[in-house]
Amino acid sequence: MDGLPCTCGGRGCWEQYASVPALIRLARERGLPADLTSPIALFEAAGQGDAAAASVLDVYAGQISVGLADRIHIFNPPAIVVGGAVSAQGEALLARIRASTSAKVMPVFREPVDVEIGAAGLGDRAGFIGAARSVLLRC
Repeated sequence: MDGLPCTCGGRGCWEQYASVPALIRLARERGLPADLTSPIALFEAAGQGDAAAASVLDVYAGQISVGLADRIHIFNPPAIVVGGAVSAQGEALLARIRASTSAKVMPVFREPVDVEIGAAGLGDRAGFIGAARSVLLRC
């Protein structure tokens, strides 16, 4: 509520917290050097033990997990698939998301009913492939 302005005209949309631009903004806000404000550089630095980069990724995963926890409470899905460009980072991001989401969901949604959270198999290509499939189905 009353969160960051969104390109859609609203405020506080999840996109402003769980997207690649959100990750870059977060890195800049936290004062990371310019060479660490790309997602790949952030993940590499965190993997090499850079505490500031790891902290940014933890906050970012926490922001993603807010939306996931909401969806778990509403839909009680057996699994959630995370897509987009950063999903290619695999466990470096997913482990953080799982831990943060687990801490945010109500106890009834934890053990023994953990929601599986994994990366989309098509990664950031899913939108393109879906659009192409849609066109092909109409031909």
